[in-house]
Amino acid sequence: MRVRPRSILHVSMSRRPSKQSRVPSRTELPPRFSGVEAAVRHGPFLACLACGLPLLLWHSVFGKLWYFGDEWVELSEIPRFGLMHWLVYPFAENFVPLFKLLWAAAIYVFHGQYFALIALDWSIHILNLLLLAELLKRWGMRPAAIVFAVLMLGMPWSNIESLGWALQVHGLLSSTTYLLAWFCLLQLETGTERTRRWPLILYFLCIIAAPLFHSRGILNGIALGAPLLIYGLSGTAESRRRWIWLGILSIAATFLLAGSVSYLAPAPNLKLMHGPNLLPMALHALYYLALNPLFDIALLGWQQFGVLSVLAFGALKALILVRGFLRSPRKLHPFLISIVVMDLGYSAILGMGRYHAGLGNTISSRYQYMSLFCFAPFLAVVVDDIVRQIGRIRLRRTIYTAALLAWALFLLLPWRQRVGQWSDWRGSQVRQAMISDLPQKTMPFSLITVREARELAVRFHLN
Repeated sequence: MRVRPRSILHVSMSRRPSKQSRVPSRTELPPRFSGVEAAVRHGPFLACLACGLPLLLWHSVFGKLWYFGDEWVELSEIPRFGLMHWLVYPFAENFVPLFKLLWAAAIYVFHGQYFALIALDWSIHILNLLLLAELLKRWGMRPAAIVFAVLMLGMPWSNIESLGWALQVHGLLSSTTYLLAWFCLLQLETGTERTRRWPLILYFLCIIAAPLFHSRGILNGIALGAPLLIYGLSGTAESRRRWIWLGILSIAATFLLAGSVSYLAPAPNLKLMHGPNLLPMALHALYYLALNPLFDIALLGWQQFGVLSVLAFGALKALILVRGFLRSPRKLHPFLISIVVMDLGYSAILGMGRYHAGLGNTISSRYQYMSLFCFAPFLAVVVDDIVRQIGRIRLRRTIYTAALLAWALFLLLPWRQRVGQWSDWRGSQVRQAMISDLPQKTMPFSLITVREARELAVRFHLN
């Protein structure tokens, strides 16, 4: 047996089978086995595509959606400031020029078609699922577990605001840069000295680009740097120094970006971090961390929550995180630590920025995507570990297939009702206001008047 050098991100081993133990090739397998093998091999890819079913099945309902809320404000500022000034003008407390550039370009390219903007959101979402599935595969997660993780992130109706409001593309792109940064780290680990330059450059470009797409992207550098510091303590002296320095530089770049962004777009709530506000901030962060993402998925948002719900869901989430980490492949540990840091950081940001909105805001659909992103791999490892306790392979395979199909349907079916309510609120009512409301009235959830909205619709060919 010949063992290649071990590393923090890859542990690979090759073994030449003996003649007695030679595994039959794919062409030598019976048809039913080769079919099962193909289904298992392509399962994660098919699951990623299946997560686009809500848009495909209810495309006519999604087609009723239209420009809403902050989108009217952003559109009104383009002619008022001019394109170049508008790109660097803060969006609320966020300095996000890359997001603004993409969003404005999409409106121009798609001639104001809002459904095209929604389809762009879904396309980036599916891209994120494909990137996540490929990473989990490289880190040793089994295909069935990858399918479960993909469905957990990609299918729930609680993603409706991230995928049913074109403005939310900035959060999706922040996740894309995070996943791409991990691919750069893999290339740095396996590449030679000559081939490491470009992955290193792209890695830091991903860290820099993330907060310019979305304010939460400022967490990417910290979340990527933390596991490098922890797992940089193993391996050869050369690799240990390299990973520690890369982790330090990642975190340092994040704080430098945070200082620059806060100077350009100061966050008002940071000035309010004193005694009377610290407790509501911490409580808001705790509620978000404990309740999401399971509360909306398990109860479909019908019941009210309180202290008992926070304790129950918080304990269940903590148990799944601990067991998922302990039962996961060692190669997956850096990524799992990274997403835990991401989840903790995002809860802190929401606590500081949204505590005044009330505890009910903690389970808002706007904030579900990141929680699902950070939780899905842990839950997938736990479910996979439980199912694999079944000794008989055929029974295990049958139960796993039935469980995955039932899980997909459980997550898919609520979309029918939810997207209907969503499109009526953020589509039909907005279009009706444009047609029948008095010019001096304001658009729903916006400070822009109906007259201004009609002028913007003509100016940007919105339809």
